[in-house]
Amino acid sequence: MPERSSRLLELPVEIQLKIMGYLGCRDLETLKRTSRKLQSIALHPSLWKEYEILDDKTAPSEIISNLKRMSLLKKIVIRNRIDTNNIVRQISLSNKHLEELQITYKHDESTMYLQAPLMRRLVERCQQLHTINLDGVYCRSLKFYRLLGKKVFGNLRSLNVKMTMGQIKAFVSHLNEQNRDNVYKSLRELGPRYWKVVRYLRLGDFRWIQKQNTH
Repeated sequence: MPERSSRLLELPVEIQLKIMGYLGCRDLETLKRTSRKLQSIALHPSLWKEYEILDDKTAPSEIISNLKRMSLLKKIVIRNRIDTNNIVRQISLSNKHLEELQITYKHDESTMYLQAPLMRRLVERCQQLHTINLDGVYCRSLKFYRLLGKKVFGNLRSLNVKMTMGQIKAFVSHLNEQNRDNVYKSLRELGPRYWKVVRYLRLGDFRWIQKQNTH
């Protein structure tokens, strides 16, 4: 490995970055631990278009530091982190080029609620955000879902979240009258008591919304 790494370091920096650009975030994490010189290159913002934060294996301070230097971040996956709201806050401050957001929280003894002001700030500042997947997390807000509804007419392509009936109405409030009536009809069929999984998909001019009950 030392011989191979030394050969890599003999190449121009532009070529090194080109080669490392084919590596995923886990491979880059491994690479930056091999030597100080490789670490300095492996930390270049152009290499970090995706970032996975899995469980509680990484210290909160390290995550915040990483996000601050990932100015070109496009996609982030956050899984089973109790400090998710702090991570969302930092994303809204330092990662305005974000395009895909995936948050998953699976825990039998607790429920994750996202802070609505933080989520609104993230959606407002990350203008290129087109994919949002919130699995096992909730957001108690009408304003947030109304803001997402506005993005339906912007660049929102894919959405998978849980909403109450009131939040769904806020989300579709920007649709034309006929489409709103169709959604409201399906809501009455589902009943008022449950959170509902809402999946939104846009392919070209085609828009599709699916709802299903969930406890």
